[in-house]
Amino acid sequence: MVDKASQYYVSDTDIAQLMAISGLPANFRQLFARDYSALKRDVGGDKDAITALEERATDAEDRLDAAEGQIDIIDAQIVDITLRVTTAEGDILDLALRVTQTESDIADNRADFDDHVIDTTTHGTTGAIVGTGNYATGAIGGTVLLAAAVADAVASSANAALNPNAAGVVYLQADAATWVAMLNEHKTQINLLKTDLNLAITQLNALLASERTAKQLAP
Repeated sequence: MVDKASQYYVSDTDIAQLMAISGLPANFRQLFARDYSALKRDVGGDKDAITALEERATDAEDRLDAAEGQIDIIDAQIVDITLRVTTAEGDILDLALRVTQTESDIADNRADFDDHVIDTTTHGTTGAIVGTGNYATGAIGGTVLLAAAVADAVASSANAALNPNAAGVVYLQADAATWVAMLNEHKTQINLLKTDLNLAITQLNALLASERTAKQLAP
């Protein structure tokens, strides 16, 4: 852009002086001075238009520089977004592969589960398969706990060994004494049998309680 401070336009006086010392005819000098004045007026009007145009051009250049700066920022943002989109696409692809694998695993597990539900021979079973917590019912067998040990019942030692004398035609005290001894022995042995029976009942109850605790018998 032209510096306004450096512009200089020759004045009408300057032209008149130059024409006066030129030695040219007066008629020519007058016509030349007149034409110069007219041209100068035209140039003055054009100067203002050119100045306004230069200012608009300067403003346009400033705005263009600002736009270029914005474009540089946008370009950097586009590069960043492109990188982020590329990363997201990779993550999406990885997630899709994992989802596909998960769906395959779920399908396999479902098939295995269905096979297990209908299986009646795994682990040596011969019917519905049961596991921990599946206790026996009246119709289906199930797992039970190991019953606690119960001591063996003791055999009874009761034994009536005495043999009384046979009754004679006449009463004999000696014969009666054998009968009384036998009765006393029977009484003692009967009481021993009662004690032994109660001990056996105690062992039987302990066995039943152990089996109920192990869920082998109904409560």
